Amino acid sequence: MFKVDKSNELSHMLHSKKHSSKGRSVESLIGEYGEKKDFLELHSLMENTDTVTLVAILNSKFGRNDFVSFWSYILEGLSFGYSSRQIKEKRFFLVKHLLKSLQRFELKDKQSYDLIKRLCQHVSTFPSNQLIYILDLCIDGIRMGDRKYVCWKDLLPDVLKVLENQPQLAVDGVLIKGIEFRGNTVNSLIKMNWPIEIITSIADMFRELNLKSSEVNAVLNKFGGLVLTLSPIDLPPLAFQLFSMCSTCTEVMILVLAFDKYFYRFYYKKLFADMESNSSDLDSIDTFSDKEMREAEETVLHHLNYCTQYKIGETKVFAGLRNFSSMPDLILTPFMISSIISLSSANREPESRRITTSCLLNFLRSVIHNNEHEQKMAKYSAWFRDTLQRKQVQLDYILSVLIDQNKNGQDIITPGLVNLAFTLLKTKNNVPLNSLAMRFLSKFIRKRFVFGHGIVKKLAEWMTVEQDQFQFGECLLMLSVADTFTVSECIKTIKYVMEFFLWLPGDQSMRMMSFILPILKISAAVRDAFIEVLRKAMSSSMKHIRTMAVYGFCMVLKQLNNSNSQRSQSNPSSFCTQNISVFSLMSQVATDSRQYPYYYFDMLTQEIMGLLRSCFANNIVMKKVLYENLQRAVELNPKLVPHVLQFIDWHFRSFFRVPKVTDVEGNFSVLFDKAVRTSPDNAYELQIQDNLGLLVQFVSHCLIKLEEFESEYDAREIKRLLRLAVEKVITKELQFEEKDDNWQPKKSVLLEIQINFLEGLMAYSLLTANLNNDTIAHILPLFKIHCKISEMYQNYASTSRKQLQKNNKIGNADRYTMKNITINGVVVKNFNSTSLGNIWDFCVIEKFLRLLHEDVVPFATSHNTDVLRSNVKFVRYVLEITAQKIAALRDEPKYKQLVHSKRILKYLTDITKVIYERCIRRLGHIWSSFDEKTAALSAECFQQCLQSADVIYKKQFVEVFLKGFDLHSINNCKQSPDILQNIIDEFMEMKDSPDAVNSYKGSMNDDNTDRKRILQALLQSLEVLYDNFSFTERITIESYKWLLKFCKCNVVNSEKLSLVHKLLFTQRQKTHSGAFFNTIALQLCTVWGAISNEFYDSEVSGYVMYIHTYVFAIGID
Repeated sequence: MFKVDKSNELSHMLHSKKHSSKGRSVESLIGEYGEKKDFLELHSLMENTDTVTLVAILNSKFGRNDFVSFWSYILEGLSFGYSSRQIKEKRFFLVKHLLKSLQRFELKDKQSYDLIKRLCQHVSTFPSNQLIYILDLCIDGIRMGDRKYVCWKDLLPDVLKVLENQPQLAVDGVLIKGIEFRGNTVNSLIKMNWPIEIITSIADMFRELNLKSSEVNAVLNKFGGLVLTLSPIDLPPLAFQLFSMCSTCTEVMILVLAFDKYFYRFYYKKLFADMESNSSDLDSIDTFSDKEMREAEETVLHHLNYCTQYKIGETKVFAGLRNFSSMPDLILTPFMISSIISLSSANREPESRRITTSCLLNFLRSVIHNNEHEQKMAKYSAWFRDTLQRKQVQLDYILSVLIDQNKNGQDIITPGLVNLAFTLLKTKNNVPLNSLAMRFLSKFIRKRFVFGHGIVKKLAEWMTVEQDQFQFGECLLMLSVADTFTVSECIKTIKYVMEFFLWLPGDQSMRMMSFILPILKISAAVRDAFIEVLRKAMSSSMKHIRTMAVYGFCMVLKQLNNSNSQRSQSNPSSFCTQNISVFSLMSQVATDSRQYPYYYFDMLTQEIMGLLRSCFANNIVMKKVLYENLQRAVELNPKLVPHVLQFIDWHFRSFFRVPKVTDVEGNFSVLFDKAVRTSPDNAYELQIQDNLGLLVQFVSHCLIKLEEFESEYDAREIKRLLRLAVEKVITKELQFEEKDDNWQPKKSVLLEIQINFLEGLMAYSLLTANLNNDTIAHILPLFKIHCKISEMYQNYASTSRKQLQKNNKIGNADRYTMKNITINGVVVKNFNSTSLGNIWDFCVIEKFLRLLHEDVVPFATSHNTDVLRSNVKFVRYVLEITAQKIAALRDEPKYKQLVHSKRILKYLTDITKVIYERCIRRLGHIWSSFDEKTAALSAECFQQCLQSADVIYKKQFVEVFLKGFDLHSINNCKQSPDILQNIIDEFMEMKDSPDAVNSYKGSMNDDNTDRKRILQALLQSLEVLYDNFSFTERITIESYKWLLKFCKCNVVNSEKLSLVHKLLFTQRQKTHSGAFFNTIALQLCTVWGAISNEFYDSEVSGYVMYIHTYVFAIGID
């Protein structure tokens, strides 16, 4: 850099101005020359000033504001130009003096940092031996562990870098290459014991050392082990230094796992213990407060995101994590999930990235799915539980913690957390993940309602886009129930969804509108907008949209009361429709009084009823929806009864031709022909306009509610019509269709309508029955006529196909064509399948079961009940219809949302209770003393009840349904599986014929069909019950013992009854662990290869776990 001063010219120049410095202090001259950047004079001054003077000047300046600049001037003067050995020694002495002074005295961090940085600018001019000495001083400073003396963290990296570039170094008399010296120094630094007090400074030092990949891993692993010894306040600065050091996903995960272990040990472990015990230990004294831990975790996550945002992309993180997808216990922790979410693009760029493009969210979904799968396998396999040897992750706890922390200020992962919920919700055909997302969003929106608008909007968009997926509408329904006020404020989004109702298929619209139901009570704006959309739908040319409108109006009626019935704004069209449809001018004037307590309720109800009046011009499909949903509205809102009866009155009367009240001998007739129409051009084109039986049942329910609700409405004429109909049918004055040889499709349909009419009259007689009247006595005569017409209908149905073929043959004898029969515009190939079916609802069915089987019936006399109970045919019929109706529940359309219906669950529980207590527990008596077929029907009905409850109400099966009918704890008796097992044993011991018993105790291949039906139904019932009992319960162990004994003592030759073998295998698998699958897993290991002999002996090897899981899945399939 500088030329050699051979002629002493530079030395002459340095000493030529020596006289000018006389009379002034060295300290002032250093400041003057330094400010003027006159390094030549400064160098001359430093050279001619002795070391003691310079040390004294440094001591006088130490700690003052101008100390940094003064130190910089000294270093510049001592390092400028040609430096002799004496100058270098003088500089080295001053450097040593400064470092020792920094060690003895405390300076401000910035001042200390500036002093060292000035020194670092000149370390390249120091000899190697001096740099090695300075390096040793720095290492000694690390060993001291003094928080006040950490200047070495800024000096050591620069010194070591200069030494690394030296070709050779003399260290303790040994020559060594600079690169080798650098490697040895770093290794010694890694291996030395780091004082905890200065661990953050050590991390800062390592960050500046430009470590190799292997060195970074070693450093991070050592820091990871030391994290557990730190306090929460020390974590954020250390996390920043360490995450800044990372350049790969592997390095990041080393730290994330270490921090995860820290937060679990000091925070989450106790938190989860309190959540599981549903309490908290208020007397415990924790090492750190919860607030400190939460703040530390939030800051660590912030540093993780900040330090890796531009260095490590989401794809790289996923590549490093994908091998952990089968380790949910490692990944599914609050901190680990938060860390992964913070690294995802869905969290960093929530607005510009689609959810589906985030591979990290998809990775978390995969891990959660594997966890759910493991829990399912652990539930059904003792071998898997023993093999897994780890605690199952409770995701509900994890997500609850994340929501609480988010509420307390941890907003850094909010976008990613919500997007993760949507990722789970979008998973197709995966109910556990969908349910998990719904529970999370419902809890989240309650605690972070400010995000409600965005969540509701996104759900609405997906619900309209993914119309074949039901989980979005169900999620909206859950949110609407969980936080109705928040959802009700999203008026724009709700109106956006409503507009789709006018063109989507009716079933989908009815399914989607469920979430609006809770909002109707509190939001007049939403209610009025909904009514306007339904008004438009009622004018649609498409039947399914009009049917949707009917369903929607009934939903509105369910929620109406006087406090929420006032229209939000005046609508001329609504008043016009209302006035024309319902109110006369006189009635309007009469009710237009603000003092009338139900003014707004009556006005809005009548308006809706006026719109629904157009249903009477449509066919049975729309009317069936109208009757069912209006009946449900009346049950929930009894104030509707007068309006509904006024609405249905004239339509109901139109089916009857009746004499006046004073005309005793007048003719009474029912206009069944009005319910069915045929095309004038084609007798095979039918239009079923109404179901009179369904209408009678609906009116009967309304009359019962009217008696409970105080009203001045006069329903005497409707009651008279129903009483006359019952009397005329019983006295056979009412004429029904009679069989003739001229078969026509209309006659079959008329017979069905007449059968339903009789069922409606039976329902009316049952619903209106009490101890003060004798309507129960009408049921049996009505049933006998019902049987007669049903038999006639069956004869028609059996001959209809042949008759059609005979009447429609053309051409040669070998070929014929069929005329198409169309009912309501739908071509019917098999006329038997057009049956309207029984019209009884669950309220009627439950009451019939109580009438036939309860010991005490509060609404009937013992004489009337005995007459019905002695009629075997009627008892069979009620059980058959009950089984059919309950089985049909599983095929109900999605829009009915049965899974959320408490009413259906209660009816199902009550019906099951009656059958279980009065039929199943007395099955042997019914078999031997009453009727074998009735016993078989009872068992099949019970089985259908269990199966429907298991399919529809799986989550509530044990806590609500099972406890609702099996009262063993209250009655101090055996549980239902024990009862069923005893009944099966009892039926197996029966010897109906000598051929039915083999050399074993019994055989299941006898010729008694009813007994076989009972055994099959009871085994299927046991299958459902076993599936819902946990492996920890006593009944599970006892059931395996019983099944094993049963299979040893009985021979099963029937294919249908071979279910017992499956049950035995399932219960064995659930309760016992064996070596069979272990043997298979080890054999697969020998095929796929192994690392070492110890691999086979390790019971916790992850590889063996994976193989065991795979083998278990094969075994289940």
